[in-house]
Amino acid sequence: MKNKLLAAVATLMSATLIGQLVQVAFMPLLTRIYTTHDFGMLALFSSALSVLMVVSSARFELAIPLPFHDRSAIALARLSIVINFMASLLCLLVIGAVSHWVIKEDYGVYFWLLPLALLFAGSYKVFSYWAIRKNDYRRLGLTKLMQGGGTVVGQLFGSMLGAGALGLIIGVVLGYLSAFLSFRPAWLSRKIVKGFKGTGVSRRLIKKHRKLPIYDAPAAFLDSFSSQLPNLLLSILFSPAIGGIYMLADRVISTPVSLFSQSIAQVLLGNVRDAVSNGRLSRVAKQLVIGLASLAFFPTILCFTFAEECFGILFGTEWADSGNYASWLVLGYLGQFIYSPLSVILLSTGGQSINLGIQIISLLLRCAALSIGFFFSDIYLTVKLLSLATFLGYLFGVSAVLKHIKFFEMGAGRST
Repeated sequence: MKNKLLAAVATLMSATLIGQLVQVAFMPLLTRIYTTHDFGMLALFSSALSVLMVVSSARFELAIPLPFHDRSAIALARLSIVINFMASLLCLLVIGAVSHWVIKEDYGVYFWLLPLALLFAGSYKVFSYWAIRKNDYRRLGLTKLMQGGGTVVGQLFGSMLGAGALGLIIGVVLGYLSAFLSFRPAWLSRKIVKGFKGTGVSRRLIKKHRKLPIYDAPAAFLDSFSSQLPNLLLSILFSPAIGGIYMLADRVISTPVSLFSQSIAQVLLGNVRDAVSNGRLSRVAKQLVIGLASLAFFPTILCFTFAEECFGILFGTEWADSGNYASWLVLGYLGQFIYSPLSVILLSTGGQSINLGIQIISLLLRCAALSIGFFFSDIYLTVKLLSLATFLGYLFGVSAVLKHIKFFEMGAGRST
């Protein structure tokens, strides 16, 4: 199991790394083509998409790898696709209803692309978990590569047209479309529709996995909203230029963190069932925490020490402040790097309500940090407080998950 887990992580991370590196490699060019204001608009759009995407299928997609029989997994995939489509349609209706207010701002028109991006991103997410179920990490990695390439091509094409912030946003939409099409969705959709008969299966599965929309969806929404809160509010509270500078720092730091943590989490989700049945879950969790902390220690120190100088050289003097932000943000991402893979264990051990509580606490800490920073009108103080609040929230989360696993295994031992 250990060798298979490591091989799957390596396969997925290597392909994902290439896709992410494509975007990062072109970032020095993009920062010289687009302005800080353009990136501020992209920050607003991408943050809104990230927040909506995590709940667009009511989190039922997370259960796709879990059933023993494909028929149940296909039913969950079909249910997730239908819910995502309805969420995208609702998003379109809401934007249409409020557009006569929002359109007055210079960024309002960009949000008409949000429902389309949500449709592609949400559908891609569903098919990703089907690939996880089938242990098809090679194809999953390929789709991540296509996403990175599609994003860069769209953004470069937008710059040739002089589209400004719209070019950056079109690149995001094309990236998710490219990734979605890489799954051959027509073939998968036919299989999902053919494999689902009647409504009884869906009702049974909805009841079985009801904790996902009741507990995990709010927790995931709060987690995403909390992490995206700075990108959503800094452009509004301070200026779009500051929002763009913050986004670059956030993007550069979050890219490797998301690469490793999401890949490990997705593979761990496909193997946690065996760890539970073998009574090794607590041991696996502790080894994971120690391993991730050790892996991130030296990169964190390097980023804190040299980020400001490196950003000025790589992205231009206009973006030197991004390096200053990044040197502090890395502390918060250290906590996320450790907690995110660990949190998937809650899904298989009935701990969704615990995750919800953790996200509420994290959100309150970040709101407090933003409020204090805005009160003093100091963006540097705001960034430092945000990083500290993020780290403390995830540190509390790691402790809570480890304690939950301990009680879970004690309960499993008594039941046997």
